Amino acid sequence: MTSPLASRWLSLLSFALGSLGRRRAKSAASLVGLALVATAFASVFALTDALRGEARRVLQTLPDITVSRLRAGRPSTMPAREQQALRAIAGVGSVRDRAWGYLYLDAIAANVVVVGLSPAQREQLARAGADGAIPTDDSQGWVLLGDGVAQAFGARAGDELDLAGRTFRVRAIARRETSIVTADVVAMDPRDARTLLGLREDEATDLAVHVYNPEEIPVASARIAEALPGARVVTRDELARVYELTYSGRGGFVALALIPALVALLVLAWDRMTGLSADERREVATLKAVGWSTRDVLLVRVIESLVIAALATGLGALCAHGYVYVLGAPGLFSALRGWSVLAPALRPTPSGDGASVLAIVALTVLPWVTASIVPAWRAAVVDPAEALR
Repeated sequence: MTSPLASRWLSLLSFALGSLGRRRAKSAASLVGLALVATAFASVFALTDALRGEARRVLQTLPDITVSRLRAGRPSTMPAREQQALRAIAGVGSVRDRAWGYLYLDAIAANVVVVGLSPAQREQLARAGADGAIPTDDSQGWVLLGDGVAQAFGARAGDELDLAGRTFRVRAIARRETSIVTADVVAMDPRDARTLLGLREDEATDLAVHVYNPEEIPVASARIAEALPGARVVTRDELARVYELTYSGRGGFVALALIPALVALLVLAWDRMTGLSADERREVATLKAVGWSTRDVLLVRVIESLVIAALATGLGALCAHGYVYVLGAPGLFSALRGWSVLAPALRPTPSGDGASVLAIVALTVLPWVTASIVPAWRAAVVDPAEALR
């Protein structure tokens, strides 16, 4: 048996839905306008969450600690022999010197990342899959291209490629699944990488440190900083915070640019809801004449606004899902991803934690319902006798 209170609320909801149906054109216009704004906000938040999730997955492949040198405030090379001092630190599992750097190629008018692949990295990429065979022997003169570089050159496995006056054989091309990591990469034997980047045999770009116990990473980081004064020591967690702040900042900037559209819609909605038509005034007067209170009329108006806002937000979230996760967010993706030329071919995947949903509700439903309160009050206090006359 339905309680009197529940019956009352169901009656108010039923009347509100019927009222929206009687004013189809006005309701549809409000619904479509708010849904477009909700779609824009939801797309930004969904893509930002997807990029943050992609960054978190990539960070899992990075070393626990990265150690590099600064000279005159800029990154510099460091002696590879310094890894011996780090291996003596308690808790440090392994230390590996890395040779990598940026190389500008006139042929594609873009920078590529030249990386010297260790045997372990070759095995990791081989498990991820590549078009071609990644060399596992001690040979030189080969390259593995990221899909972005391969597309820019129009290269395939087996082709020859000229890089800075040296000829290399393209042995493999990384697949799109690893594009977030390999899009702009030209990987090769570490000796070739050092020659191409102008590094001596005893020079390294940085040192990759693995720590046995993840909970001891901060302690190991502090000990490394003491062992190598002047070195820049960066942990994986610190890099994660940088990526979080970067993508959150970009997403927030784009969302901030959408605020004027929301404000304009609210001003228009205020004008539409404030200007009652003759039929609406008669409807309110009739309701009050048959015993409805001002509170009941006010609640009906608020319910109408809440229904429109909820439907528009749901429709906007659905459209945003298709735009971001099905179509790949064309246009918006290039504004948030952060690559200039050799961009990775990514397919965003859902990676939210619920905070984005609350943000969309706060930016669409709450302002819409709040903007409807004063017009709803003005409609509720209409004098029945004056309106019927």
